[in-house]
Amino acid sequence: APSPSTPKTSPANASAPTRSPPPLQAWVRVRKLRELWMLNNVRIHLDQVETLGNFLEFECLVCESQTIDTAHEVLRELRHAFQQAIGEPIDRSYADLLAAEQETPTERG
Repeated sequence: APSPSTPKTSPANASAPTRSPPPLQAWVRVRKLRELWMLNNVRIHLDQVETLGNFLEFECLVCESQTIDTAHEVLRELRHAFQQAIGEPIDRSYADLLAAEQETPTERG
């Protein structure tokens, strides 16, 4: 499995499912504001997630004209360029982070 600091691939499928999947039960609600920027084949997400804070995410398109190796190099360059603004890489979803926060009681003063 990729480490938290390693870019992950996510297959994209442009076709619609033939039938609707069964509804899922909500176990946590994620409230966020997302600002989306595009830089060539890279989507840059600036997210403000309620109770969690601010996050930066890069998504790089892999296609015939841009191989996975090229995409990884582009992401390395972006991570280097943004190193002053980004913290530690996170390998979990906002929902997972919120669920973990709800399981861990915090002391309020």
